[in-house]
Formats: sequence, C-alpha cells, structure tokens
Amino acid sequence: MNVFLNLDSSDFLLEYTYYDSASPEIINTTSAPFYLMQNGHDGSSLVMNQDAYGATSNNTRSRSVVQIASASKEFALLTTNKLGTVYNDYDSKLTNTSSLPLTFTSVEGVKYDTVRLHFIQGFTFNDFFSGINIDISAKDKVDKKVNLLSAIYRTEDNFEIMNPNPFLYSGRQYSSYIEFKIPSLRYLIDTSGTNTDKLAYKITDGNGFYANTLLDISVGKFSDITKLDNQLYTKRISGGTTSISTKDDFSEVGVYINESTSGDYIEFYGTYNGAIFGDYMQSLNSSGLGNHIAIHKLNITEQLPNTIGSYNIVGRYNPLTNVPNLSDNTYLANFTDGDYWVATETGFSSQLSKDVKKGNFIVYDSSLAGLIKVDVIDSYDIQNYSNISKLIRTGEQEFIQDSNFVDENTFRPVLKFGGSALSYKLDYTLQIFNTSTNSTIEKRGTYVSFEPQKYGKELLKLNTRDNIQVFNVFNKKPITTITNTSTATISNGIESTDLYSKNLTAFKQVKNVYSGVTEVNIDSDGKITPNVNPDSVTNIKGQGTASVYISPFDTFLQFALYEQIENKSFRSIDLNKVGQIFMNFTNKKGEIIKIESTKNQNVDESKGQVLFRVKSELYNQVIDSGNDVFFITCKVGENSPESPLYTGRYKDYSKIVDDEIEILINQQRQAISDLNENIIDLDRRLMLSIKENLEAASSSKELEAKLMKVIKSNLASSSNNKELERKLTEALSLTSITKNTGSTANDKSIDDNSMNIKSSTFNPFGPTSIAGPTSNPFNISGPTNRNR
Repeated sequence: MNVFLNLDSSDFLLEYTYYDSASPEIINTTSAPFYLMQNGHDGSSLVMNQDAYGATSNNTRSRSVVQIASASKEFALLTTNKLGTVYNDYDSKLTNTSSLPLTFTSVEGVKYDTVRLHFIQGFTFNDFFSGINIDISAKDKVDKKVNLLSAIYRTEDNFEIMNPNPFLYSGRQYSSYIEFKIPSLRYLIDTSGTNTDKLAYKITDGNGFYANTLLDISVGKFSDITKLDNQLYTKRISGGTTSISTKDDFSEVGVYINESTSGDYIEFYGTYNGAIFGDYMQSLNSSGLGNHIAIHKLNITEQLPNTIGSYNIVGRYNPLTNVPNLSDNTYLANFTDGDYWVATETGFSSQLSKDVKKGNFIVYDSSLAGLIKVDVIDSYDIQNYSNISKLIRTGEQEFIQDSNFVDENTFRPVLKFGGSALSYKLDYTLQIFNTSTNSTIEKRGTYVSFEPQKYGKELLKLNTRDNIQVFNVFNKKPITTITNTSTATISNGIESTDLYSKNLTAFKQVKNVYSGVTEVNIDSDGKITPNVNPDSVTNIKGQGTASVYISPFDTFLQFALYEQIENKSFRSIDLNKVGQIFMNFTNKKGEIIKIESTKNQNVDESKGQVLFRVKSELYNQVIDSGNDVFFITCKVGENSPESPLYTGRYKDYSKIVDDEIEILINQQRQAISDLNENIIDLDRRLMLSIKENLEAASSSKELEAKLMKVIKSNLASSSNNKELERKLTEALSLTSITKNTGSTANDKSIDDNSMNIKSSTFNPFGPTSIAGPTSNPFNISGPTNRNR
C-alpha cells in the first residue's frame, strides 16, 4: 500500500510504500550492512547503510544529516571535508567511524519499505532554500528516538530520477523523484525480542519497539549551507510533520477490474473484504476522521510485436490441439532462431510437456537441448527477451467519485492498435483521498486481455446479403442544430490571465509563469542575435499577454520563461528538467501543429531560454487557421501527459508595421498629453502665486514688485517663446481688479470671482482703475491705451 503525504510544500510530495506481505523486498545484512550512530546532542540514534552500498538504498552517511542544536534547528552534514575528516570523527558527541558498523553472527534478511519524494514538474531550488530534509523515525520502549532515515537532498546532488510515468496529484503533475529504502518498522516490531543477533535488538540496545508504535515522518527545507573548519552546516527553515501506522491499515481494501459478463465493457470498483466498498466508504465518512472520496485511474498499455529486433512473430499456437505441430522437428526446421508463436489457449501441452498460458510466447531456439527446440516465455515477463515485443501506453482515464459508491464503474477501452496488438493491459489505481487531511492511500490492480481486436478503433460491422434501406419517419424526425465550438476559438476571447491561473495547473504553478519573447537572427556560425532582450523586466509578460509575429519565411522565436517567487521578483525556470518542449498552433481542421524546440549552443535551457523555428511551409496553415493563440507545452516522456507552460498570441508579420505605427502614435499622444498637463499645472501655479502676492501686498508699489518677481520666474521656466507669448496674452486679457471706494491697500479686499479663470480676465500687470496714481511699470499698453 502507498501513502501520499503533502508536507511543507506543494513543490514536493512524499510517498511511503509498505512492503507487500505476499512478496516483500528483502535485503540481507551482507548485501547492505548497517551503521549505527549515537547522537549526544539530542540523545537520538541514526540507522544507515554503510557508505559503499548507496546504490542499494541511498540511505548512507554521505546523504545524511544530524541535528546538533534543537533550539536553533541547526544540522551538520555527515560528509568528508577536504582534509579527509568525516564530520562524526570531528564532533566528539557523535559515534566515530570505527565504532559505526553493526556486525551479525548470522545473515539476517531485513524487510524494507520504500520512501519516495516526488517533485513537481519544473521544480528548482531558489534563493530561499538550498536543500530538503526527510526525517523518518520511531520511539523505542524507553522513548528514545531512532532515526531510520535522516536524509538531505541538495541543489548539487544528482540522484534524482525522471519518472517514466508522471502522475497528477491535487491538480499538479509530479515527474521526478528521489528514492530511499529503509528497514520496515513493522518488520522491526515483529522481530523485537531477546535475540541479540537481530537488527531490532542492536539498534534499540535490546529494548525493542511497542506493537502500536507509530512512524513519525517530517519533511522540510534547509537554508544555505555554511562552512566552518571545512565542515558543512545548515538550518531547517520550514517543515511539516505527521505520524502514520507501521502497517497497511487498509489491508481489507482492494480493487476489482475485469471484463463484464453482461456486455462488451470493463467493470471496475473498490472492494472491502471482497465486496464492493460502498458500505465501507459510508462508514469511513461517518467516523469523524474526515471526508473521503475515491479517485479512479485507468492506464491502457498495448503490446505490439517488435518488427525491428531479432524476434519475429510467425503465427498462433493452440497448446490443447498442438496446432501447428511444434513437436515436428521437420516442421520447425523451416524457421530460424527468434521466430515465435503466441498461445491462443491456456492448458498443458503434452507435446511440449509444459503448462502454457494464453498469450505466452513459444520461441524457437535451435541451441536448446532436447528434441523440441522451443521455449515458453511469459509475454509480460520478458526482461531477458525485450526484443520480442514492446509495450506502448496509449491511453488513460481518470475521474473522481464522491457518491454512489455502491455502483460499479464501467469503461469501454478504445485501442489504437487493436487490429495488430498481441494483448492489452489495464492498470487500475484506486486512491482513497481524505479531503480534510490531504492524505491518500492507494490500491492497484491489473487486467490483461489477449483479445485486443474486440476494442479496436472501429466496431465490427455486419455484412448483409441485400442492401438494407432505411426509411425516414418524417413526422417524428427531429431536426437538431449542432454547433461545434473549438477550444482554440474560445481562447480568442481571453484577455485577462485569471482563467489561465485557474485552469493551467498541471505544471508548477502555471499562474506564476511569465515569459519574455523576441525574434532572433542566426548567422552562419549558429550565433543568435535577439532583436530585443527577452530577459529585460520590461519585456516579461504574464500568461496570455505576449505577442509574436510569424513571417512567410523561417521565423526564429526565443522565449525566456520565468516564475514569480515569494518576493514578487522573477526567477528563470530550469527547462532541462521538464522534458521535451513544444510550441503549438492549430490549423483550420482544429489539428495541432506541434514544433519541437531547436537546440542552439547560445540558448541555455537551464536559464529558462528556449528557441523555436517556425518553418516557412507552416506559415499558411498557421496564419489562415482563424485562430491566433499559441501554446508552449512540455512532456517528460512517452507516457507523460503534455503540460501547458505558457500561452500567448501570434500575428501575421505584415501587421508589424501597422502595430509599430500605432505604438508610435500612442507614444506621441501620450507625450502631447503629458505636455498639456505640465502647461496646465504651470498656469495653475502662476495664478496661485499671483493671488498669494495680491493678498500679501500692502501697497501698489509692493504689489508691482511681487508681480514682477512672479512673472520673471515663470518666464524663466517657459520652454519657448510661443509658450511665453501665450502666457503673457492670457495674463493681459484678465479683468482688472479695482479697490472698493474708500478702501486702502491694507484692506486686501479682493473679489473672489476674480480668481475664477473661466469667468475672470484678471490683469496681472496692475489695476486700470485704482485710488491714487495710475502706473504701468512694464510700459505695456493696457485698456487705457496709454502711449508706450
């Protein structure tokens, strides 16, 4: 059974697999000897396999850490420094190397569980963390912590495995993993006792484990690794912890998948104690342990004869009737080594003196001893005969069931190679998912059929001797209008990135994926020259917002893909870890035009850079498609679903001139608008200054001096004579302010309407009518028409 735990981050997912009771994984103490390290810092112990056996379990000293300060959460890496000193020989509170090995009088076969940490597609380390810690432990009978795994995975480590069968979990695709094997706690509990030669006795000082001991699991992130005295240290900056049972608590839960006896389709469902699991799911959801749903996954694999290798299929064989007669050496002499037949029935062949199962391969081999030169090979156990056939994954189905658990599920497969396939296999995975705790248990089953022709692309047609004429019943014939709407057409209307953020979830947080894009030129030496810098922050666009231009000739487009991280800055995505990368368009028929990325020595995919060449022959198909959306996708391998990375729009290259002219016009409009706003602001400040000086002036002389100062200041700030002339003209046209009869300058009585620019014509050069002598210090003709 598998348990999935989402601890600390959606970037990685922990899978714990209990050993199968029917066929457990057993590794003896000679094939994988043990170290036991005592930690005086926290009183715990650490069980590891010895350094030379990393290929067996990955659980070795060089990939482990120990906690040396619980308060500060500081850890030390158990590595050898440049001077040849291993950390546990440097730290006196740890067991030194010479005392680490455990010795056994008799070889013990230890049962192992498997731990995998799956990484989301596109996962990379960043500036916030540089390592991941996995800690799996249990308490013995004296409450001492025994670590069965205390591993570190760093950015420079290289034991990550690309998953040939990537999977989706909670809307995210996980495509690679690291794997460790640890002694099963259930096995250690079962073997606890007084036998001093057992692993359980040696790692607990004879105390053993209680039967109900839980397995404690913790996953977290490490900060940057620092160095002191050539030893390496780090701190744990985050983490999630949980506990699980030591055994399969869902051992009564299983799966059923088989061809229905009522029709040509497949039935599948979860079981509990052999019956359909409807009552069990109801009791589970009523237990107060959370809300549980079922996730059903079906993968179709077809088996095809390999037409390239040294094996060649020559016919079918019935072991019950010995047809053809494979006991006839004269007949067999007509064939060469590697020719084989496929068994059509299951039974004992008296001629071959062997049990034969339907679908077995009967292979001719002249080097075999005896008279009958054939060997019977299980068609799905062909590790040593890999050239006989090939297995191709051709389909998958997944759906969620949250009710009606008492009903069977039905499925009719459609095989791509139904007419030529030797067999097909349905791998069924049932996940019971607790939506309250985000934990999952998983059960698997398989159905194999050697009659693939039944579910080919086309159903069998009946041949009739006479033509059958079908008559229309006009008073009952419905008239239905069917509107075919393609996804690409719907995508045309998307302007914001919200829809992409909600739906593109297979890749690592697609809503946070951004792109810079540019057309590039490539010279005869292969050197590329981008037209603009795709790495420029001003050129980085969100989902659905970047535009590219496709020309009638070869078009080279370079993208730079980024994700937005915690501090809202951009970090390039390492595209070396996402598999094949494609740029996708659609033609008029709705078919996808797929272009694989072009490798170039000047394009660094580890920094998020990717190059595409849109060849000239694709121009008409792309431009005339009636669609203007492109997608960048990635695919890890043959069995991987294709995941969206980025999407944007494309245009005909002839539109680039119109677009650039429009951009220039908009820029000019913006410049004019900015100038107008500046002039309005200047006028406002001029009027405000004049008003303030009028209010502050105590006499005509003082008023004139202040106005002179204000105007000179504004004249100096004018950018040209035209602007100066406009300001003076407007100022001269303003209405004169006349003092009220009998008032003095100190009264400061000014008509409020005089500052209403829309209705006032205030004259900044002085009043035309004022008590006392009239003056015009600027010698400019005013309304009195004085001589200049």
